[in-house]
Amino acid sequence: MARQLNDIKAQIINQLAAAGIAVNTDESQTSRRRNWVYAITFCIWFLETLFDIFRADVDSKLKELKPHTDRWYRNKALDYQHGHNLLPDSDVFDTSAYTAEQVADSKVVKYAAVVPQENIWGRVYLRIKLATIAAGDLAPLDAAQLAGVKEYFKRVKDAGVKLQIDSLPADNLKMKWRVYYDPLVLDAAGNRLDGSGADVARGRIKGYMSKLPFNGLYVKQYHIDDLQKLEGIVICEVDLCQAKYGLLPFSNIDIMHLPDSGYLRFASDADLIIEYIAQSAIQ
Repeated sequence: MARQLNDIKAQIINQLAAAGIAVNTDESQTSRRRNWVYAITFCIWFLETLFDIFRADVDSKLKELKPHTDRWYRNKALDYQHGHNLLPDSDVFDTSAYTAEQVADSKVVKYAAVVPQENIWGRVYLRIKLATIAAGDLAPLDAAQLAGVKEYFKRVKDAGVKLQIDSLPADNLKMKWRVYYDPLVLDAAGNRLDGSGADVARGRIKGYMSKLPFNGLYVKQYHIDDLQKLEGIVICEVDLCQAKYGLLPFSNIDIMHLPDSGYLRFASDADLIIEYIAQSAIQ
């Protein structure tokens, strides 16, 4: 860690004094030796600061590039370039014939999560969940993209490591809310009286899902807290909260839920029912 300027200056002055060279330590701006000491002090401090930055950058890169970790597999998934080939005997793509924009466009995997799991025989494997962006929201990779990712991992993964790679549609969410609103701000349909927004609770509730991290826990209480921050919402309650994935039936979410696909969405507006109830501000 870089030392403080005063510590470096004191060491220089002490070493000069030991060599029989006195330095004027008052605040005079005309002392050549004092100015020389200050200049050298600053250079040493600046160099030590650069070393700190360099060391932190190296440590970060080593952490990111270290193989055999979940983070390494996640980063490899994000590095996948659809339609490009790897360099011979390498896990790095050949980008020599492509522009930076073409390389960026080929990186179709926008979100990835790696989850260690056990099969019915107790053998550990890595499940890699993937998603891309389509129409401004998370979406599954198409069949060709997913096939490309699977072939890519066959070539770059560690020998003996079992992988399950999937990219699935969002888990479906179904909710029913009671929203108590301030009639000075909103009307009975949740529209702002000043005309700046319509059915504002619906937009806020749906928007919260987009803010969750990929493969992060959904916590019902956090969702409620987020809606209550909206101007005009006095208090709210969730009467129904259910989720499902694939062909399985809906199941209740009492406290929290980890989406199987990595993300949650309302399949249709009918899955989000909001009852608006007028309520004066609570003092």
